[in-house]
Amino acid sequence: MPRKARINNPGLTHHIMARTFNDLLLFRDDEDRTFYLSCLSHRIIETGFVCYAWVLMNTHVHLLIRTTEQPLWKLMKPLNCDYAHYYNKKYDRRGPLFCDRYKSIATQDHTNP
Repeated sequence: MPRKARINNPGLTHHIMARTFNDLLLFRDDEDRTFYLSCLSHRIIETGFVCYAWVLMNTHVHLLIRTTEQPLWKLMKPLNCDYAHYYNKKYDRRGPLFCDRYKSIATQDHTNP
């Protein structure tokens, strides 16, 4: 059965969640967190999106992102790939880091009429 298409309206705010495969630790040290945030910052600048908040948990991340005309995957696919490549190389592992695709929930925005 095909996946549901994501809502892709410019200016929409999304609560995004990305979880690791088999509850693998996503961040083992501060260097990992710093690298992830650096990748996030780079991709935010590249896409022109706005990041209102992030939470880095042991096995997953939460992001609150406002999109532009570009689709959300233009941020998330490269971000997750960049971090997975870094992580797999650093910890000498192979295979997927993130399970499934990231989840996103469109949120209500009370700042724009």
